[in-house]
Amino acid sequence: MKTKVIFCAGCQAETEQTLAIVKAEIVAACPCGRALKFNAGISREEFDAQLERHRQANLGQLPPVDEDPVAVKNYLSELTG
Repeated sequence: MKTKVIFCAGCQAETEQTLAIVKAEIVAACPCGRALKFNAGISREEFDAQLERHRQANLGQLPPVDEDPVAVKNYLSELTG
């Protein structure tokens, strides 16, 4: 299978993700278990543009999945006030 380095919102990092075509969608699967789906009919340029928009929209939005539970609790408390 093909792979591509893609930003994972859960990991908050660029990870090597497996790409597959499933039911007319491009599915990018991160080793952490999260997946992104895109319309399989888009061009490579549009795919890359959508990946960049995903990265910009999600950068800093979630704590990394391997964070200490106390750190996650403190992070969420900061977000909610």
